[in-house]
Amino acid sequence: FYRRTFAVVALTQERDFGIRFAGDLSETMNYSLGMFNGNGLTRNNDNNFYYVGRLGYNTEIDESGNIEGGLNFSYGELSNSSIAGGILPNIDGDRITYGGDIRFENEQLILATEVLGAELEYTGFAEADNVFGFHVTGGYKIDNNSTLLARYETLQSDLLGAGIDQDRILLGYTGDPTPQTRYRINYLLPVNDGSEFKDHGVVVTMSLAF
Repeated sequence: FYRRTFAVVALTQERDFGIRFAGDLSETMNYSLGMFNGNGLTRNNDNNFYYVGRLGYNTEIDESGNIEGGLNFSYGELSNSSIAGGILPNIDGDRITYGGDIRFENEQLILATEVLGAELEYTGFAEADNVFGFHVTGGYKIDNNSTLLARYETLQSDLLGAGIDQDRILLGYTGDPTPQTRYRINYLLPVNDGSEFKDHGVVVTMSLAF
């Protein structure tokens, strides 16, 4: 798809300065631990760090299929700073996120889902907000160079309500005509209460590698 899910955009940084350690615990289990600024590609503005951890699983289930997934957790404090996506108000206090994901892929099918939640303290709010989102994605590989995709995604906030809550279906096609070119066509179908046809959209992206 042309972008990450609502929940991921709202709750995570796209890029951040920090350090990360990762490795294998066994043939199927792996781990990742990191410490980051927590406020993106800018200098640390509050002397606090953002700590993240993930326990992952990856295995082949037949000659052509693979299943992978994991559980993740993060904690940090921010001083009146925004998360990269800019969807939520500035954070002033604790920022806790948690979630899990699983993905199956073989020569013809892609099946994936992810759940992501957070407890956040906003600037100017007396109580913390609980934010929750997930997606369910399916894909069918027409051939080695083209794939049909469909996704349902949602994002819900206890405090912010209708101003943030999102429900949407995405339909997509990805084509790789040559090893150097790729294009994506996405149809965006909001299914929020009160959504209208004018809220639908089409996004086309193309990329060229040298």
